[in-house]
Amino acid sequence: MHCLGLTSVKLVANNENTSSTAFAICDSTISRLDLEGGHEIGPTISSVWFTDRADPLYEQPPISDMTWLPAKDNSPDMLICVAEGCVLLASLDAHPTVVPRYLPVEGAPSRVLYSQRFDCVIAGSIKTNLVPSGIPHHAWQGERRRRAQLQFVHAQEIPTQDGEKDLPICIEDGRGSSGTGHVLQLRAGERIMAILDWSCQTEAGSKRDFLVVGTELVEGPDRRLGRALFLQVKEEDGGLYKFKTIKIQKFKDPVYALAAFRPNELLISHGNRLELDRVIFESEPQRPRYVVPQRRINPPNLS
Repeated sequence: MHCLGLTSVKLVANNENTSSTAFAICDSTISRLDLEGGHEIGPTISSVWFTDRADPLYEQPPISDMTWLPAKDNSPDMLICVAEGCVLLASLDAHPTVVPRYLPVEGAPSRVLYSQRFDCVIAGSIKTNLVPSGIPHHAWQGERRRRAQLQFVHAQEIPTQDGEKDLPICIEDGRGSSGTGHVLQLRAGERIMAILDWSCQTEAGSKRDFLVVGTELVEGPDRRLGRALFLQVKEEDGGLYKFKTIKIQKFKDPVYALAAFRPNELLISHGNRLELDRVIFESEPQRPRYVVPQRRINPPNLS
């Protein structure tokens, strides 16, 4: 059984040939189902995004209905979709090609990750805001403040309320905070160095999903620290996400890289050390504790 979303699923297939491919519409998104591996293995599911070669910034509107138009003569198969106030026509190429696609991100991105769990791009970026000085007609207009933030970027534009362009923001305060938003802002002076979508299991066999974020935190001219944030992220209605900080590991050096290792083990590169953490869940509360052997590497790992 495969879960495509929270609403009913509409299946679109081509009944005029023996194709093993079908399309499914659920939650206004489109998925491609491929049964070439046979019914015993089950379908291979992949997301479908509408793109425009002439407009790399094109954002696909929510799809409400779709039909499959079989190929005739030398023309390829076509998908005809009903979207918000328009009809989209897309060709199905026998040999897929790369189409340039730009996804707008707030701030200057430094790290990026595609998450299959959320079916979106997760970008770590730096956003600079100008705080006005409050002094009219003064040469000093204000103070520039930079904050690292984690943004979930979808193929479809996330609607905002009352025509606002700013996305809802949740702020991580370092004390196990939780909140709901589309962007998670970290502490001032922090920079995202690594992002990992990671899963592990409890002793009872249940699965736990985390978004692990490694950072560099500048607290002075010669003082650069690091943090590894273990976040539980739950998708809410309206394209929002509920963030909950489960655990924060602090380091005396920046965290440069994260990697999954054996089951329930995580590699963390900070400064000139490579640290192997094994996660063990206690019964109450369901928080991870760590057994940490360390191996020193030189020079510092930057990737």
